[in-house]
Amino acid sequence: ESDDGHRHQVRMVVTDATERREAEERIRASEEKYRSLFENAREAFILTDREGNVTGVNRLVEDYGFKRKEFVGKRLFDFDVKDHQARAIADFQILLGGRPVKGEMDVITPKGTFSVEYRDNPIRRGDRIVGVQAILSDITKRKRAEQLLREERDKARQYLDIAGAFLLAIDSE
Repeated sequence: ESDDGHRHQVRMVVTDATERREAEERIRASEEKYRSLFENAREAFILTDREGNVTGVNRLVEDYGFKRKEFVGKRLFDFDVKDHQARAIADFQILLGGRPVKGEMDVITPKGTFSVEYRDNPIRRGDRIVGVQAILSDITKRKRAEQLLREERDKARQYLDIAGAFLLAIDSE
């Protein structure tokens, strides 16, 4: 009671924020783990919206001469070699239909043309497809080695076709 005879009440509401803080910390740790996996992957990760515009990339794209800020916002199909663009657009439609796709194609980068293997997945939010996650692995060296092997095989066939006889030496074992 106050000096003037009026009663005053003070109510205090105390809530324990420990549980909320712990949940926020778990979310932060999970986001950091995802970010680390995304950034440190040895494959190029490219995220797009439903129209094929790049919305995010990991740092590996810098190895190919791209600046991340310049890459984001561009259309993904602009980096495909012209002969592969129709297939890339067809694959994108399959992704928007909800099915993953994979394959190989050549892509154009500031450091030249590279052969990549791609494994793409639709990005879902609930029932909706909101974009695409493209995972690209550089297979340029493998493709060059395969080409050299084909060339050597073709040369060997030519030599055998030219030679009228084939000699074979066998030791005693």
